[in-house]
Amino acid sequence: MIYLSYHNIDCAYAFQLANLLIRYYRNVSFDRFEINLNEDWNAMIRQARSRATGVIAIVTDDYLASPYCRAEFEYFRGRDLAITAVIPRDFSTEMIAEFTFGDWIDFRRWFDDPNDLSVENLLSQVPQSEAVAETGERLDYLRGLIQDIELALAKMPTSWASLRNSDRQKAADFRPRMFEPNILTDWVFIGKKAGNELPVENLLEWSQLEPQFIVQGETGSGKTTFARLLALHQAHNALRDEDAAVPVWLDLAQWTSEHRTLDAFVESQWPLLTYWQHWLDQRETLLVLDNWSDLARSQPARVAELRQWIDASPGQRFIVLTAGDRGAAPELPIVQLNGISAGRAQSFVGSWLTLEQQNSFRQILKQKHALIADCLMDNLSIGVELLSADRALAFNQWQANPMAAMIALRSQQLPQAAGGLDAKQLLAGLQQLAWSMMLQDNHRFLLRESAINHSVDPRVLDRALELGVLDETGALLRFHCERFQWYLAAERLKQDGLSKYLTRPEFAEGRGRIPKKWDNLALALVQGLPEVSRPGLVEQIAEIDPFIAAMCLKSFPDLSQGLDESLIAKLVELCAQNAAAKSAFRSAIAELPEAPRTAELLLGQLSRFNNAQQLWLWLEVRALPLELPIDFIGLVAGIDREQPVLVSELLQPYRLPLSLAYLVKLSLHQDETLRKNAIWMLGEIKYLPTAILLLHYLDDSERSDHDEIVNALMKYAYAEILARVLRWSQDRPQQRNTVIKALAEGKRLVTSRLLA
Repeated sequence: MIYLSYHNIDCAYAFQLANLLIRYYRNVSFDRFEINLNEDWNAMIRQARSRATGVIAIVTDDYLASPYCRAEFEYFRGRDLAITAVIPRDFSTEMIAEFTFGDWIDFRRWFDDPNDLSVENLLSQVPQSEAVAETGERLDYLRGLIQDIELALAKMPTSWASLRNSDRQKAADFRPRMFEPNILTDWVFIGKKAGNELPVENLLEWSQLEPQFIVQGETGSGKTTFARLLALHQAHNALRDEDAAVPVWLDLAQWTSEHRTLDAFVESQWPLLTYWQHWLDQRETLLVLDNWSDLARSQPARVAELRQWIDASPGQRFIVLTAGDRGAAPELPIVQLNGISAGRAQSFVGSWLTLEQQNSFRQILKQKHALIADCLMDNLSIGVELLSADRALAFNQWQANPMAAMIALRSQQLPQAAGGLDAKQLLAGLQQLAWSMMLQDNHRFLLRESAINHSVDPRVLDRALELGVLDETGALLRFHCERFQWYLAAERLKQDGLSKYLTRPEFAEGRGRIPKKWDNLALALVQGLPEVSRPGLVEQIAEIDPFIAAMCLKSFPDLSQGLDESLIAKLVELCAQNAAAKSAFRSAIAELPEAPRTAELLLGQLSRFNNAQQLWLWLEVRALPLELPIDFIGLVAGIDREQPVLVSELLQPYRLPLSLAYLVKLSLHQDETLRKNAIWMLGEIKYLPTAILLLHYLDDSERSDHDEIVNALMKYAYAEILARVLRWSQDRPQQRNTVIKALAEGKRLVTSRLLA
């Protein structure tokens, strides 16, 4: 058994070499194929070393400089095993004197051209074995999928941090992994199932118990990373078990007009040679549907087709990845990715940074707490990468321009690109490329040929691919992280001005506001501005599309103090007369930073509108995520209605609009006493617009407190309201006694109003 020894940064070479040896019936031990995510990596590596009868080392500068690789080499030399050195790329010879290899094989040409005859030299060193791993269409596919996922995870910034963190490698006695798998089991998610919310502390377990579910989170929150880890785990299971489900990744963002049917799209993505529908008839499969939101925005009819496919395939496993609102997503259990709190951020970096570096990270937490508190995984990962390699970049550039900082760092760490392309030139070229992609119909992808035409320097593409900034799928290029694409394109937007591209919001019945590709670009532009400049730009945005301005206030709560009142007025004005827009209004105001302040501002708009629009505003206030103070709840619960009491005095510690909002929330409370007391207090306050909501409650046949509502309405000195109560009772004979009793209690005051 031949053990493959390599440095993690040379992982791509190791995969190519392992696949070559397996294809030619050589028994090779390669950890990436043999060790699953939840297995004891340390123990299995040691076990594989002890079974080795020969060693192939992939020799690069990184391998020779690594204390871990040196220790592994010394272990095999101590066992007196033959160690063959394979050279994948140029390296310096300064450190080679400390290593003694049995043979040297120059493989540089083969890694560029796998048909090169140098492979014969290597195979002659490694005899065939009866214990060779099985091959075949299914197994070859699974190994290819493991390779693709591992290399994609290797481009995550935290991976770069772990690769370059030499102090950690010196102290550790295990092969550093590209990405910590324990985020599947110790990251806190929120599960939503059958209308209930529950914490999910083990996503791996959830994925095995729930055959079909949705992973929901904002762009850059880590949906794809988590799903890749789940697919990687399942690929290892399928590699060992013929009956285990095979994972298949379908990127819905690549469903273009060329794919006229679901069949055509799936065939373009399906990596197995067997016809996909026949495969599904015979085997269970884990299908990951990435970028559902992109498809829902661009081709809603296709989404309906996918939903039918999922509904018609109860025997198949599905993981649907979607950003923001579920939109047209199927009715499945949901896993919501949580934001990154300061505590979770510190726990996360504990896997990657030394104690000294973690102390530096805590300093950044203090300085930039707001950034971390609402930070997505991509930004957090960049911070970890910068801190582990260059503290100055982390402190100075992480917040100002994380993309530029990352490019500068990786350009330092990898050998200089051919032709002397420096980090500034690369950044300028990527900004132009990102802008060109934003101008396309499908702004996520660009043909390589088109990308070359749009680039001032064709070397930009190869360098960006080398640094992990771009991905290439067939002839298509896209940014490894969409959020980075926004950052880069926003630089061009600063020159042209955002107002040139923003348009008035558009709405679809039942779907709310139709998202546009400029939405997130506007947010990136606001984020990149100095604090003093942000309010002016957000005001400009609000004049055109207040929904984007609301997104800005969610990201930058400090802006709310000066902008929230005018923004609420614009949102209400826009939605009051537009039924389709109203469906977007609730989610927009629910995300504003201060729910109590939002409630007060909404109630301040009541006087501008007619009864129907006032009722709509009351329902929106009632739906706000208000946290009611314990003392307020206690006040309502303990009120003695038999004693003379002036409600306005009781509520004096609270502002009237906020008191009304709290009482309206309590008017739906499941506790009968709280609910009835709240309705009674609304009647005692005698704030006329409240009668619109109470009349609405009368029409709810499910309520059990109509008597309390009718009594409350008797407090309003308008004959129109009393007449409506009477008409209501005429259609409901069972309620007539309730109304007669309320009229009798009102006595002369009510009688005079009715006569009037």
